Amino acid sequence: MIPMRPTLAVLILFAAFYASGVRAQDRWASAGAETQRVEGLDTVTLHRSRTKVGNRPQFLSVTLLPGHGMDLFQVTADIPGHGETPLIASPSLEEAARRMNDSKSDQWSYVSYGMGAAILLPWASRISGAVSADHSTVSTNWHGHPLALHINSSGKYAVHGLIEEAKVQGLKTTTTANGETVTGLLHAGDFGGRWPSSTDVRFTVTLTAAAVDVKVEATNVGNQPEPMAIGWHPYFALPSHDRSQARLHVAAERYAETVPSDGLTTGVLLPVAGTPLDFRELDGAPLPSASMNVNFSALHRQGCVARLSDPPSDYGLCIRLLSSAIDTVQVYSPNDASFVAIEPQFNFPDPMGREWRNMDTGLATLEPGKSAVWHVRLELFRPKNSRQ
Repeated sequence: MIPMRPTLAVLILFAAFYASGVRAQDRWASAGAETQRVEGLDTVTLHRSRTKVGNRPQFLSVTLLPGHGMDLFQVTADIPGHGETPLIASPSLEEAARRMNDSKSDQWSYVSYGMGAAILLPWASRISGAVSADHSTVSTNWHGHPLALHINSSGKYAVHGLIEEAKVQGLKTTTTANGETVTGLLHAGDFGGRWPSSTDVRFTVTLTAAAVDVKVEATNVGNQPEPMAIGWHPYFALPSHDRSQARLHVAAERYAETVPSDGLTTGVLLPVAGTPLDFRELDGAPLPSASMNVNFSALHRQGCVARLSDPPSDYGLCIRLLSSAIDTVQVYSPNDASFVAIEPQFNFPDPMGREWRNMDTGLATLEPGKSAVWHVRLELFRPKNSRQ
């Protein structure tokens, strides 16, 4: 997530999420993942029963919002000694449906970026450029192709892509001995006239005891080249509610420098070594006392690119990158919140911005008929007993 100056209404809404998000999660396991209609489509929940696997944690469910760009709204797991535990900072599904279905207060589905785990496409993070006179659009260009995008942050940026209002169709759920898989297809077209070509997006989400596997494949089905980047915006919860005890590992050598006053990227990548942003140790390091919002790059792809552990809950989460196109990981954690957003994505923030001076910023060029794949796997571990 990128620094923003949202409207007062959005600030109040986000404050409510941060203050009550984990308490709302406490209601999730007891109330169950009831079906709701979000943006005209029913939610979908993959689920599996607990199995006897000793004292190892295991995933139990994944709830998705096909009416809202296939958001992974919630993931639950059986944590030894704690029972079924929500792993995503989200309100109740009923409350989320009420807020997401309110088009008057959420014109561009921005509310979903404050909860759950939104899929970001055809870019992640911020795009800057020339702001229209009425502050409704920001204009930039890609290889000479003009792009006009709706502004949904700080009155001057377009953030987090164009599929949060999209409805995923053709859903198919299959059951195996180990769990369940759901697939779906989005005919995104040219994203409402905002993109140079037409795109189809295929989603595959698989739940097993040992992993949650998320794959997004974007294919250029038009007749012009197009830019493409894919990311994720998951708010990973700390079950203990104690941010001071959390530990973070990020296998990255560099981070993107930002301007302290507004968090804008400067186009300079700095080494993490010797800084408070060095999270390379396998057991991780404590989160800083201040809020953090940092883009990491030069990733080590073997093993877990990121690990979040909550020792008081004997809970840990590993994020593995299964796509070589994922070049950066954004980490966002307010100092007063009991979650950490760990966001694997193709691109650097503001990937078309002039500050990068023609550097490769992670935007793939999709020729007609070509595809780009974003693929991530979540795994569980017990931080008191495991080094992986």
